[in-house]
Amino acid sequence: MTHILENCLIAGALLTVILLPVSLAMIRSHKRRKQKISDELKAAEQERELSFQYVDQLDAFVIALDPVKKKLIQMDHTDYQIGQIDLEGIDSCVLEEKKRGDTLQLLQLGLRDKHQKISHIIFYRQYHDNDWHLKRTILLAAKWKLLIQDVIRPAA
Repeated sequence: MTHILENCLIAGALLTVILLPVSLAMIRSHKRRKQKISDELKAAEQERELSFQYVDQLDAFVIALDPVKKKLIQMDHTDYQIGQIDLEGIDSCVLEEKKRGDTLQLLQLGLRDKHQKISHIIFYRQYHDNDWHLKRTILLAAKWKLLIQDVIRPAA
């Protein structure tokens, strides 16, 4: 009985010594990444003289909207590259789903301008994005479709 108790204590101590530092490192890394994203968004806001009223973070990018100036910002998580879309000349916003059978392969917003040029905001790609967050991603894509439509078609 004492050997079992000793082995359990040794295993518990080893797990604590190994798992605690790893957990703390992961938490610190997550906080630093979140702070970096926040700093980059604030810098983009000041640099471009925008005021983001809507901001959402997805698995691959952050999307932000200034409805007054009709500017949409998309920032990639990997290299913090910022892309800007001017919604001033956009005529329509459509939520596009591409499926194979019942499996969603691609979820994107299609923004069409007056010259029929289409820009895409990709919310989900199969094998690239996290499937665990798919329901949340679908809801966010629908939310952003409505937000963009409200900006490009103001209430009469």
